[in-house]
Amino acid sequence: MKIIDLLVKIANGEDVPKKIKYEDTIYYFNTEEKRYLKENLMSWIGLCDDYLLDVILNDEVEIIEEDNEIEYLHFHDLKELIDKLEKILF
Repeated sequence: MKIIDLLVKIANGEDVPKKIKYEDTIYYFNTEEKRYLKENLMSWIGLCDDYLLDVILNDEVEIIEEDNEIEYLHFHDLKELIDKLEKILF
């Protein structure tokens, strides 16, 4: 997806990806500020703070999918836990 497409979606109030990757940096969409930010040691820096917007408008970003939920293992005794772990690991 191009950066300009993301900006159009933001301007129109449409849903946008929560995480994107641009030039090896991951940015998170901030719903309050309505812009993509990356975490810095001391603050949050926006995608458009790092780059000149008119230069990157047609650049592609990678959409980062959300992580899958953690699958919890339920067991009743130690032997059952060991059996489940063996199936997963081996």
